[in-house]
Amino acid sequence: MPYEQINQHAGLTNFNTNNSVAFVQKTEKVLHEIKVGTEYIFKNLKTNLNKFKNDSSTTLSDSFKNDLTWHNGRIYGESVTTLTLGKKQLNVSLPIELNILSTRIFKLNGQITLTTNHTPPLRIH
Repeated sequence: MPYEQINQHAGLTNFNTNNSVAFVQKTEKVLHEIKVGTEYIFKNLKTNLNKFKNDSSTTLSDSFKNDLTWHNGRIYGESVTTLTLGKKQLNVSLPIELNILSTRIFKLNGQITLTTNHTPPLRIH
C-alpha cells in the first residue's frame, strides 16, 4: 500500500470593505441626497494534499496544490431627490456603479496559469 491516509488542507482568506459618504440637503419640500462609495472584496483559496504512512506526513507534489485569487473593486454613486407635496411624495433616483473583477488561477507546478481582468461598462440604473 503506497499510503495509509490522505488529508487535504484548504485555506480560505476573505477580506471585504465597503465605505461610503452621503451629503444631504433639505428644504421645505425637497430632500436631495448624494452618496458615493467604494467596495473591495478579496478572496484566496489554497489547497494541498498530504499523505500519511507509518506515522509520517509528506506533502504531495506541486501538481496537487491549487491557488485561486479573486479581487472585486466597485466604485458607486447615487443621487436621490424626494419632492413632497402635501401627502404625496415623488422619489427620483440615479444610481451609477463601476465594477472591476480580477481572478487568478495558478497551479504551482506551472501546468495552469490563468489570469482574467474584467471591467464591464459603467452601469447607470
